Amino acid sequence: MDSPRTRRVQRVHLAQPLIARLGATQVVLVDLSVMGARIEHHVPLIAGAYSQLTFRWEDLTIGVECRIARSRLERFSAGPDGMTVYHSGLEFERVSPETRTRIKSIIGGFITRALEEQKLNARGVL
Repeated sequence: MDSPRTRRVQRVHLAQPLIARLGATQVVLVDLSVMGARIEHHVPLIAGAYSQLTFRWEDLTIGVECRIARSRLERFSAGPDGMTVYHSGLEFERVSPETRTRIKSIIGGFITRALEEQKLNARGVL
């Protein structure tokens, strides 16, 4: 659930999450905006720490410095088959104009695809 603060920018939920790295930790990128991201991961992270988020989009590798704004335990599972899941919010730091443009392009592509899918669904096309 979002904090009571007013969201300042468009954030998209990635229907197909992207595998990414936060420093040396493998994470899953689930939401993205030009100011930050939400990730899912299996090891605890320290709120307030800084790290580099890196992910691939089409043929591009995107890397951005970020601060872990919050991190919380989402689901705890014990035993050999269990997977504990954490969700963390990242705030991007010192984003280059080129990286900002790439992120805006990714967000625009997701929004365009979502609108096209809605149009097709309204026409009864599966």
